Amino acid sequence: MKTKKEIKEAAIKYYKEWVEGEPLTQEVPIDCYIEGATYIIKENKKNYKVAMKNLNVLFLGLSEAQRLRVINNLRLCAGMPLIESTKIL
Repeated sequence: MKTKKEIKEAAIKYYKEWVEGEPLTQEVPIDCYIEGATYIIKENKKNYKVAMKNLNVLFLGLSEAQRLRVINNLRLCAGMPLIESTKIL
């Protein structure tokens, strides 16, 4: 998990790279928003991969349904599509 300080630093870095000094036109704000969303999605996917590596030991004690529930919650947080299973319901 990223700390509040790391998130703030990433936001400031993003602002300086993509927003600061840009002329205020109709395209610039939406382009900045799109770039920001893309950045967040990439960071969330990285965090998902790290979380999955850290949870491998925990998964040994869980049933398949419980593992899938945890994985889908992490994927939901990362903005990734869910893994569907007919066994859960």
